Amino acid sequence: MTCFFFVFLFFNAVAFESSELDSASQKALDETQQLLKDKSARENEIGKDSRTQYVDKQVKSIAGSSENTEAIYGLSSDVMEELVKKTGGDTTKMMEILDKAKNDPEGFAKSLSPETQAKLRGLAGKVGSENTSLGQEKVRK
Repeated sequence: MTCFFFVFLFFNAVAFESSELDSASQKALDETQQLLKDKSARENEIGKDSRTQYVDKQVKSIAGSSENTEAIYGLSSDVMEELVKKTGGDTTKMMEILDKAKNDPEGFAKSLSPETQAKLRGLAGKVGSENTSLGQEKVRK
């Protein structure tokens, strides 16, 4: 669930302006999803803002590998799409949901589609086991 918290931080740091899911809002969602999935475009954008730099550093720290980092951002894209569609693109509603999710990440996770929940569980298990392995190697050294 720790990676989930940083997904929310990223959403809070990235501006997403829309009031309803019209064609302009859909375009904004598509561009945001592309940014989350395209490593070089994302890194270029991250370099422009200290808030997103901080979040990216935290994501990379939790992820433990480049592969997991990309998976976290991919999952973020999926969650973003669900959140935007669930709220009709209403940024106030999105932020309310994300604020509640900070205190109840498990409840938020349960509100996601079964497919996204499965991706989250798989990624959380992978990141958790890899971080545990890394911690045990550091202790042995």
